[in-house]
Amino acid sequence: MKKIGIELNGVIRNINKQYLKYYLKDINPLFDENKLNPNVTNLLEQLEFESKSKKKSFVYEDYPFELFGCANPMSRNLHTFLNGWSYDLYWYKGFDDVGVFSLDEDELTIQSTFHYLSKSGTRVRSIVLPRKASDVWDNFDIVITQNKDVVLSKPQGKIVILIEKDDNKEVADKADYVYQNLEEVMRDEGLIEKLNKKDDENHNYSWLEKLKNKIQRIIRKIKK
Repeated sequence: MKKIGIELNGVIRNINKQYLKYYLKDINPLFDENKLNPNVTNLLEQLEFESKSKKKSFVYEDYPFELFGCANPMSRNLHTFLNGWSYDLYWYKGFDDVGVFSLDEDELTIQSTFHYLSKSGTRVRSIVLPRKASDVWDNFDIVITQNKDVVLSKPQGKIVILIEKDDNKEVADKADYVYQNLEEVMRDEGLIEKLNKKDDENHNYSWLEKLKNKIQRIIRKIKK
């Protein structure tokens, strides 16, 4: 069975928009936002702070709830679409689980992330907050991410789908599939067939294992 992990920041949660909103509101209202490139993995790196400690305080002490808890999804109704996609994957496509993960979480941002997932009506069964990018792969077989380190740390036999941004294009050739956003991934009707085929190739499942998975899918439909 296959487990899919989807990165929160930049893939599901629009945290870049929150970074800019509260930076302009309370840190530097005169900052010229027109010089920013919003299509990046982490907009925080383009904002000007007095020091690294000030930047860290902004994220983890002063505005963790506003940034991590109050953000909007990357697109309208994304969570509703995600819930339906996850349901379909489990009941009809033979996937074991769909979960989410978020890197660089600490202390107050963790509880804020749980608030975000709750208010968004997210119905995933796995929520993982790994300390390192490589730890993501301990929990999932297929990962949808914008993070370069996650892509580069992919073990053999796993599958990575890159959400391409302007600052992660250099690892696109390391990814198994590349899309512009999560909705594009979920709307690709042929992707699941490709993932199943690639997973079979990676794991070299026996005919007995394939039959077992098929029977499990049939049982799920009957129970439903």
